[in-house]
Amino acid sequence: MKKHLFILGFAMLLSAASAFAQDCDYSGTTGTLEWCLKDGTLTISGEGAMPDYDEALGSDPAPWYTYRRTITTIVI
Repeated sequence: MKKHLFILGFAMLLSAASAFAQDCDYSGTTGTLEWCLKDGTLTISGEGAMPDYDEALGSDPAPWYTYRRTITTIVI
């Protein structure tokens, strides 16, 4: 019984993650977080620290940098 509940829970988690990506115009991960860009809204979700994308310190640009001109709202 426990095994069936685990498998059901795991399947629900996978379907929720894929639904998140399917509703986005663009999406990806950054560290342990997921990001989604849809209709000008950049949504960053998950738990944990986000990598520092400070170009002045020589880091790579944020994964959504290409779409920066279309972002009008940010939800964290």
